[in-house]
Amino acid sequence: MTPESQTMPTGLYWQGKKTEVERIVLPFQTIETINESRATREIEKLKGPGIFKTESGANWHNRLIWGDNKYVMASLLEEFAGKIDLIYIDPPFATGADFSVKMEIGDVEWMKEPSAIEDKAYRDTWGRGLDSYLQMMYERLVLMRELLSEKGSIYVHLDWHVGHYIKIIMDEILGKDSFRNDIVWFYRRWTAQSNTFQRMHDTILFYTKTDNYLLNKIHIEPTEGQKIKHEKGWDRNSVLIKGERRPQLIIYDQVKVDAAIKKDKSKSMIMQEWSLLKLLKQ
Repeated sequence: MTPESQTMPTGLYWQGKKTEVERIVLPFQTIETINESRATREIEKLKGPGIFKTESGANWHNRLIWGDNKYVMASLLEEFAGKIDLIYIDPPFATGADFSVKMEIGDVEWMKEPSAIEDKAYRDTWGRGLDSYLQMMYERLVLMRELLSEKGSIYVHLDWHVGHYIKIIMDEILGKDSFRNDIVWFYRRWTAQSNTFQRMHDTILFYTKTDNYLLNKIHIEPTEGQKIKHEKGWDRNSVLIKGERRPQLIIYDQVKVDAAIKKDKSKSMIMQEWSLLKLLKQ
């Protein structure tokens, strides 16, 4: 261990890592406004379209900004630093894809290369490999942290390629105690012969800026079947034990189960299943 490494803080390091992020502020230009009021249109006729900057109290709902997100976020800091409650990003996964398309019509075959805009916006190849990718993500995550409000949260969607690297970077930028959860998005794929486990999920890293974060609860309406099961307080199922299918009692409400047993000890279906369950436990 070198003397330099002994003083380095815990984190992820790569060749050419820079922790100082340049903040180049560029002006925005409004290209189109959707559902703008007649009064706004009349003002623009007199004064011309202004720079893409919202005055205090202006009535707008959303912005779609086209450009390099690093420069976009740096330019938004003056107006929105510490004011954004939620950020969700779905960055490149560092797969190495260049989005070229091989096409065939009859006997003719050619390769459709991405346009200059497509190559810049969508390519997933990196000049210095993983080092370039990690530096790109580091700089943008720093800017996102500055945009987040004190109650803000950020969700970063990745997969097995680089999710583990970005987790360490986010621990460094936001603090490891700001990590809230590792959300798994599972999806089905057709099974195929393979010498490894199927890669059938993506990862969404959930961080917050502070402990005083905002999380809106999500309510999912139960199905009719679920409502019936919880109304009666129990349900039946079966499990495979030593090669035999055995009954299983699932209890949602012990009070309702006890009442059902007490009501009809001799004929009740639940009493029979309860007895079988006790035998299985012995």
